Amino acid sequence: MSMASMKEGKRELIVRAAIQTFSQKGYHKARMEEIAVAAGIGKGTIYEYFAGKLQLLQEILEQSFNLYHNCLQADI
Repeated sequence: MSMASMKEGKRELIVRAAIQTFSQKGYHKARMEEIAVAAGIGKGTIYEYFAGKLQLLQEILEQSFNLYHNCLQADI
């Protein structure tokens, strides 16, 4: 596995853990520590990929929009 694919895998792991944590606690009550625990990583690792909680939420929203857009395109 290449370093780039490992990095992308960890990024996706963080995003999935954030989705789970935001779903359970809500954005405002979710803490980065909880996301790190859900991802099985240290809190500092999240900051290697995302500047903060807002950027993490923006990534989730962007991925969701892209998935929705791609599904719409597939139906055309």
